[in-house]
Amino acid sequence: ESVMLYVSYSPYVGYRERDARWTNEVTGADNAMLGQVITIRSRSENPLPEGRTFFVRPAARVQYGREAGAIKNCYNYGETKIVLN
Repeated sequence: ESVMLYVSYSPYVGYRERDARWTNEVTGADNAMLGQVITIRSRSENPLPEGRTFFVRPAARVQYGREAGAIKNCYNYGETKIVLN
């Protein structure tokens, strides 16, 4: 399983509504991070434009359907947050 941090100009941010320039997989994520404040920085070669509003939404990739023998992957989305840059 993995955790993605989706970033978009749209409040309906998610897998289909994301900006690939800023959407990234979060590495080293585990349950110890729950409830913690994290700092997010864009890379210097692809900074977030100033004066814009962005929407950020975490999603954990989970597997289900193991009992039927057909494992399916899906995302369990968290709450969308507004980021003012």
